[in-house]
Amino acid sequence: MTNLGVKALLSWVNSIKLSDSEIRIGDLQDGANLVKLISVLKKKPNPSLSNSSEDWVDFVAEFLE
Repeated sequence: MTNLGVKALLSWVNSIKLSDSEIRIGDLQDGANLVKLISVLKKKPNPSLSNSSEDWVDFVAEFLE
């Protein structure tokens, strides 16, 4: 059984329509959907980040600042 916090998070993420299919918790593990989510919230195009985890972390950290 999924806890209520996870259900609420997935409900919110899926309400934003990041993809045509429903996003599941496993889809959030690699960070790609987090980058899409931040881009939607900032109302900017999805950035082209390299596969470097450092680039992804910098992008997320900048958003959180």
